[in-house]
Amino acid sequence: MLIDRSFRNLIKLTLVSLIIFLLFFATSIVLDIKIKEKSYVSQKTVTGRGSAEIKAIPNVVSINFTIKKTKKTSDEAQKEMTKIIKSALRVLDKNDIEKKDIKTLDYSIRPKYEKVFSDCQELPCKDSKEVLVGYVATQSFTVKIREISKGSGIINQLNVAGVDEISGLDFIIDSIDEVKNNARLQAIINAKVEAQETAKALNVKLKRIVKYQDEENFYQPYAMQRLATATRTAELKGEGSQLFPSEEIVRSSVLVTYEFE
Repeated sequence: MLIDRSFRNLIKLTLVSLIIFLLFFATSIVLDIKIKEKSYVSQKTVTGRGSAEIKAIPNVVSINFTIKKTKKTSDEAQKEMTKIIKSALRVLDKNDIEKKDIKTLDYSIRPKYEKVFSDCQELPCKDSKEVLVGYVATQSFTVKIREISKGSGIINQLNVAGVDEISGLDFIIDSIDEVKNNARLQAIINAKVEAQETAKALNVKLKRIVKYQDEENFYQPYAMQRLATATRTAELKGEGSQLFPSEEIVRSSVLVTYEFE
């Protein structure tokens, strides 16, 4: 009697295990089918390649400027530097440069040493020592000028205000992301046109996009134009230099694959 009960329990346990196994097996088959359905790409496809090029003229010029002052004490150097900074900021404010377009790049106060040689009877003198002669206070800024026509005037005014160094002239397309998106959109349209022409030649009809690939996104500034100001005859007459940004090119190339019926 006890043996019969144990045998029946064993059969029940075996059946439960078998049912659970079959459920897992069935579930795995269903999931495998769904995964294959999602990853399946029809062999009846047509691929179109499209490219586009947009030329844009920069509408912002960026410059860096530095104020550097050397004095006997760090306090004097900082005060002298701060005085010039205030004058420079007044120039920017007078030309409607917003605070968000002015950024500090670097700030430092460091001691300045000079090598002093001891009296000696013959050259070269080998005995020397470093002597503290003062402190150098330096602060650098970057500024975006959103009206390029004001650029040369602002540079001249900063020089008059006592700025020691102006560098890093750089022309910028403020809405470069928008230009890139427009180039990509036009490339996609051109890719569709090419795919449609292929489909027409094959006497088939496009259904849906099954694959998209950015083949190239290319932004080409003209470096030489970014390093210097262009000069007109007016400069020779004392009217000052002018800033001339050149065209910059944004290219996009895409591959779009369509399924056809």
